[in-house]
Amino acid sequence: MQTLIRKPLAWIPVVLPLLIIAMLGYALTTHGVTRDADEGTEAHLFQIWIVLEFILVSVFAARWLPRLPKQAGMIIALQLALSFIPCAVVFYFNL
Repeated sequence: MQTLIRKPLAWIPVVLPLLIIAMLGYALTTHGVTRDADEGTEAHLFQIWIVLEFILVSVFAARWLPRLPKQAGMIIALQLALSFIPCAVVFYFNL
């Protein structure tokens, strides 16, 4: 797994959810849970991230699952687990 995690298609989908979690934490601590007429920059970044994350994980799966199924499967599980955390925060706070 160490050699495969060094590939950009493996680590970028791991880092992006961590950045989104940091952004959500910052937005919640500075603005709180508020309802504005405009969604705001954070909401738009979140929406772009979801699409980008789906594409990156799909490309990684298509490229590496046939070659190294066990290692790629573990990395995909990590990518998906980290992707669910920001989604859970957004759905929990109904943002």
